[in-house]
Amino acid sequence: MGRPSEREVYINDPAHGDFWRASVAGKLYTIRGYAEDGFDGVQPGAVIDITLPIWRVAEGLLFAGRLSENFPDVDAIAVECRFTGLNNRVLSSLDGSRAVFNDRICRTQEVVLRGQVRVDQLWDNLSEFMHQLLVPLYERFDFFPLSRELVDTELARMRRGRF
Repeated sequence: MGRPSEREVYINDPAHGDFWRASVAGKLYTIRGYAEDGFDGVQPGAVIDITLPIWRVAEGLLFAGRLSENFPDVDAIAVECRFTGLNNRVLSSLDGSRAVFNDRICRTQEVVLRGQVRVDQLWDNLSEFMHQLLVPLYERFDFFPLSRELVDTELARMRRGRF
């Protein structure tokens, strides 16, 4: 917002326009645009990448897990993820690393995912919780069957810092 000085740069990429809030009570809130909407040659609002929801939700959960270490009485984290603007988006693999044939179209505007995870489960078995949490999102794309292997592989790539 405002007018940039010579040293400031506006970022018009939806993937880098995050809004975060954190309270001293341990509540976290974030809004983030779809990175897919900033890819060259991709129409905004047309695609959702098959791997990015796994990465983004896991990043938030791991951050919450690290933050929970500052609250000695926390043994579980309540999670709510809202994906909006989904109607008519196609499930795709933007980097071509996954065999997705762009025929899985979402016919609903949004999905809300809710769950609760024990803090120790975040460290010991994040993949199981992530799979369970994300299945309803992927099912919106013509009942795409989210495999546990995809979640495991993407979490491993994320932890190694590989895009």
